[in-house]
Amino acid sequence: MLQPLAERLRPKNLDEYIGQEHLVGPGAVLRRMIDAGKISSFILWGPPGVGKTTLAHIISQQLQAPFFTLSAVQSGVKEVREVIDRCKANIFSKVRPILFIDEIHRFSKSQQDSLLGAVEYGTVTLIGATTENPSFEVIRPLLSRCQVYVLKSLEVKHLQLLLDRAIHSDTYLKERDIEVKETDALFRYSGGDARKLLNIIDLVSQAVGENEKIIIDDAIVTERLQQNPAAYDKNGEMHYDIISAFIKSIRGSDPDAAIYWLARMVEGGEDRLQSGRQGGRLLHFVRRRRHRSAVGRVPARQGVPIVVQGVRHVCDPILLSGSLPEGVRARRRHQGLRRPGHRLRDSGGGESRRRPRGAAPVRLLRL
Repeated sequence: MLQPLAERLRPKNLDEYIGQEHLVGPGAVLRRMIDAGKISSFILWGPPGVGKTTLAHIISQQLQAPFFTLSAVQSGVKEVREVIDRCKANIFSKVRPILFIDEIHRFSKSQQDSLLGAVEYGTVTLIGATTENPSFEVIRPLLSRCQVYVLKSLEVKHLQLLLDRAIHSDTYLKERDIEVKETDALFRYSGGDARKLLNIIDLVSQAVGENEKIIIDDAIVTERLQQNPAAYDKNGEMHYDIISAFIKSIRGSDPDAAIYWLARMVEGGEDRLQSGRQGGRLLHFVRRRRHRSAVGRVPARQGVPIVVQGVRHVCDPILLSGSLPEGVRARRRHQGLRRPGHRLRDSGGGESRRRPRGAAPVRLLRL
């Protein structure tokens, strides 16, 4: 059975690794440690599909170190202690064993506590991978023993390299007749996620007969995917990033951005009451900016009424009924704005996989 394209193209060494030049490029910190043959415990923090697991495997192969893998979803304290005991028994190895824990943010406090002694005394070299901010999800004693490295979403130049490699290097695709006419939709839907990009290519190629020509363009990619759900986490860090971006867009008098971020919340499944609260914050902000003026008498300038209009389009009309000034109702007939949710879906949703730039996402906190 043929493996998925993402697994077939998984890099085997740093020369094949795409992206993260700030970590593994010439002279970068991880590159120096790997070349020296000595690495310390660290945690890789970044969005899905940027190479966290692949990088851990490459490091173990480069150093020829015993490699143990645990998934925080399927493992507990018992499994952690068993692996640590096996590492202690491996006394003849010249290289310290590597313990890779995927989704380490899902470990409970007691499970993370069980790692402290092994990391402290050098029994194992811990490499953790997480998509959540370690400052909130990893206990401080473990953070003090591990360095945190941030991985970034892949850029267009990286995605193009990955596309070329898939077409010309994969054992299956290089035998097929493939023509790439357009890449805008392909890169947009992937949203900087290498795995997503390769899965789309795999999907397009599998939908064509063995003797037929494979054509990749925007229309075919859009037709194959049908719908690309916007990335959103109602209980995670992205929830607060998007709310922050929404509020900052209002304060910066950017109505288009405010409508977009509010649409992201609603399309992501956010509670309408929560969206209404954000609309209430908007009206409160307007009231503060206009001092003694009532909300209903806010002039239709500085873009503020347009933001209120956007809230009216996205949220349940009941939430803001009776709060909109007449100027907004008049402008609605002239603006011709499409529903923000439709605009978000029509754009492909790929950019929604990235973190908001205007939100200044929560950085790693200092210990």
